[in-house]
Amino acid sequence: VRIDTAAALAMPGVKALITGKDLQAAGWGLIPAVAVFNDKNGVPMKSRAIPPLALDHVRYVGEALALVIADSVENATAASEAVHVEIENLPATSCPMDALRPSAPLVHHDLDSNLCMHWADGDFAQSESIFSQADHVIEVELEDPPVAACALEPRSAIAWWDAQQEKYTLIAPTQGVMIVRKLLAENVLKVPLEKLRVLTPNV
Repeated sequence: VRIDTAAALAMPGVKALITGKDLQAAGWGLIPAVAVFNDKNGVPMKSRAIPPLALDHVRYVGEALALVIADSVENATAASEAVHVEIENLPATSCPMDALRPSAPLVHHDLDSNLCMHWADGDFAQSESIFSQADHVIEVELEDPPVAACALEPRSAIAWWDAQQEKYTLIAPTQGVMIVRKLLAENVLKVPLEKLRVLTPNV
């Protein structure tokens, strides 16, 4: 509903406080999906680009709402705790099967359902023919447990702007510097590729 940054901005050592609306007003774009596959009907899966900072809706636990820039970690931490966020609780579900019901609250309100894609592979006619001739058929429903990617590296980055060369440099633990460079340069920063260098040491 509202992010009040006034108190945080007035705190010692704070240089700037940025929200998703600020980035949007500055012309920054969204981070698009890297891999888009077709569903069983050959239609591309539903995907939505991710804002660098949340805009009108917070869609998952831990989604960043604001960025504090300060002259020390201590001052940045103190200021971040002074940012006042007013959030309206919306209907939600944490069960994937419940999220597929027609009445389920939508993660993205411009879509008609939470189903990203219905994927299928193989020769179904041949499979059905073989199973119809089997003496015994056993059916099993498998559910994957919740999985979270837990990197050894912290979720962090170092970046700087070289005013003389007019270039950005980003150091971050990524799985592919070229795709990260392309996504950020073309879609978020909206600058030519040669204006951004992405470095990833050992990951």
